[in-house]
Amino acid sequence: MKAAARGRDAIRRHPRHLLLFALVAGLLLGPISPMAALAAAAAGAALAGRAPLAVAAAIAVLAGAALAQARVAALGPGRLPALAGQSIEARAILLEPVRRWRSGTAVARVRIVDAVVGRPRQDGGVTGAALAGEVAVARAENGRAPPGARVGSELRLRGTVAELAEFEHYQRRRGAHAAIETRSWAATGRARRGLAGALDAARERAAHGLAAGLGRAESALLRGMVLGQDEGIADATETDFQRSGLAHLLSGYAMARTARRMAPRRRP
Repeated sequence: MKAAARGRDAIRRHPRHLLLFALVAGLLLGPISPMAALAAAAAGAALAGRAPLAVAAAIAVLAGAALAQARVAALGPGRLPALAGQSIEARAILLEPVRRWRSGTAVARVRIVDAVVGRPRQDGGVTGAALAGEVAVARAENGRAPPGARVGSELRLRGTVAELAEFEHYQRRRGAHAAIETRSWAATGRARRGLAGALDAARERAAHGLAAGLGRAESALLRGMVLGQDEGIADATETDFQRSGLAHLLSGYAMARTARRMAPRRRP
């Protein structure tokens, strides 16, 4: 009993730590069980003791639970997978540098701004603006990235909605639950704005700065190590780093590189 009392007193002497613990508890328990989150809120309030701190601890737990549930909902399958096989024309934001599988297919994640579906469902299903915010994996078999496109650029895509390949299932953890087999994609000249746009611009300035005075291979390696932009690193260089035990230095997009190697080779 004395040990429990000392522990409770120690917690109450560090209110910021208690609130941080309460927030983390909500983040962990929110997606599991609302009742567990409520129980954690009650426990946090009981540990806090003083009324203002007790209220703040309970609110922190509930806020964490609400945030976690919203995040899980955002990562849900969405509506795009229901349109597999249908043609689509969309405006979308490029979320990452375009990479190439060993088959030669160019691949990147995009977030749809708006879309027009070629064959709308007759049951009042998914079309048009309802797809805004959906994330997809855009694939172009011609292996060409949209000229002038960078992360944050707006693209116009034309293609067909498809299911993710088995080796692309890791993309679901990144919000993408379907693919778009593109017949064409091109930059519109527009880009996202706000905080995300400012970060895109800062990333571009950093990339240009890192490339100054270096050759193509060296600048690609430096961008991969500092910014995680490893799309320009040669396969031979990646292999050398793996053999030397230093592959973790190039781990910015480790899952993407693994998928690229698992992708089927181009058929002759």
